[in-house]
Formats: sequence, C-alpha cells, structure tokens
Amino acid sequence: MNVHFAQVDADGAILAIHTAELDSEDSPTPDGWEGLHKLPGWNGYPSPPTPFSQLRCTGLGLVWIDPRTLEQAREAKREQINTWRIAATRAGFTFDGRLVSTDELGRSDIDGTNGTVALTGEFPSGWPGYWKAEDNTLIQIPDIPTWKAFYGAMAAKGAANFATSQGLKAQLAAAQTKAEVEAVAWPA
Repeated sequence: MNVHFAQVDADGAILAIHTAELDSEDSPTPDGWEGLHKLPGWNGYPSPPTPFSQLRCTGLGLVWIDPRTLEQAREAKREQINTWRIAATRAGFTFDGRLVSTDELGRSDIDGTNGTVALTGEFPSGWPGYWKAEDNTLIQIPDIPTWKAFYGAMAAKGAANFATSQGLKAQLAAAQTKAEVEAVAWPA
C-alpha cells in the first residue's frame, strides 16, 4: 500500500510529499526517511479554503492555514472587490429587456456614439437606428431621447456596481476576523 510522508519546515509548512510502498500504514518509516511525518489515510491534497491557504502538518495530520494578517486578507479582498466590479461592468447592462455588451469594444462604440450626440445633438452620420443586443436582436433607438435612456441605463448599471463595491468595502472594514473577510462576496 502507498503510505505518504510529509517533509515540513519548522513552522509545519509542507515542503514536499513523499510516497512509499509499504505493507501497511503501521509499517516502520523506511530507511533514509527519518524526519518525515507520516500522513496516515492521506490520499491527496484537500482543496484549500482560500487561494492564500498553506498546507501544514500538525499532530492532527494535514490542515490548511491562512498565514496572512487580517490587514493582508483585507487588502487581497479589496483587490478582489475591484476585480468583481470591473467584471460586473464588462458584463453589460439591460435595456428594453435585453442584455447589451459593455466589453471594451462595445463600451468604446457606445461612448463614441454618445460623444457625437453630446457634441452635435445628433446621431453620427450613417446611424442605423438600432443597437445590437448580446442575443443579436436589434434594440430600436430611433431618436435622441431613446438614446439618452439607453446611455442612462448603462450609467445606472455602472453606478449600481460602484454602490455594490462600496457596500462590500464597508463590510470589509467592519470585518474582525479573516473568516468574516472571506465571507464578503459580490451578490449573485
């Protein structure tokens, strides 16, 4: 049977996992493997609870620990909240019951059209009278008031994403433990 051993540092951090073919988990440690900790019943790394977790070997076997300070955990979560906000903004907005893309190209096209509308009060030359939704259906935008409502829907989605991120950052500031920090999540 395969029996697993861990090479650990002074803090119990796993440096390496070694496997030996032994008669049983109760077999003596193989010659030359002194200083390694036997991991009875271990059959692979369990999933880490956070991306920052480190596997440790203790008297109880393998355990995951988060070596970061509370402030380091908060800073990582702040960065994650910013990433979530960017993703939510790039995910688009709804207008006329349909999803409109706001990836880099879509947002650039929307802002370019809006720039012309803002400067001239008219659509750009060759305006087709519609915008294509994510599902490839056409959203009719025949006039400037409809365009303003369309652009306003995008701005409202951005403002909502900002408000959500600020609310999460307030929760983060109030968190007293790393578990509370990790519980902060973008709403589904």
